[in-house]
Amino acid sequence: MKVAVLVGCWLLIGSIARADETHSLFLTSDRCVACHNGMKDAQGSDFSIGLDWRASLMANSSRDPYWHASVRRETLDHAGSKEKIVDECSTCHMPIIEHDARNQKKATELFAHLPLRDDKRADAKAAADGVSCSVCHQISAELLGSPDSYNGNFVLLVE
Repeated sequence: MKVAVLVGCWLLIGSIARADETHSLFLTSDRCVACHNGMKDAQGSDFSIGLDWRASLMANSSRDPYWHASVRRETLDHAGSKEKIVDECSTCHMPIIEHDARNQKKATELFAHLPLRDDKRADAKAAADGVSCSVCHQISAELLGSPDSYNGNFVLLVE
């Protein structure tokens, strides 16, 4: 496993995630917002991103009812390709679940997480989190911007 040395709470993030017994390489946004909210600069201006992010399309990508219906329709129309469709669509809309499944060499379980629940299970929180802070903040510069990295085929700092 590669270990990334980042700042503050990001140090050894893979180990932090495993300490939660999640088997995930990602933390959910509630872990980030707990510390990265209410931040003020020297002039007293709030520069926190937590509340702005929570209302963003990225934060709510896994909650999109049009996406749910589209994936359901495509998997019904193309049942033989269901696994590939779910993996492809979840890469952007439910990336923690998709990437963790890929890392464990399993198929992504999208419909098992719908409707999204707000319970304490790590996979339920991860499924509902959309594009969480730690997804983007763990992407390596390796391959970034090249066609090989498109559609969620990014390289992580910690794997």
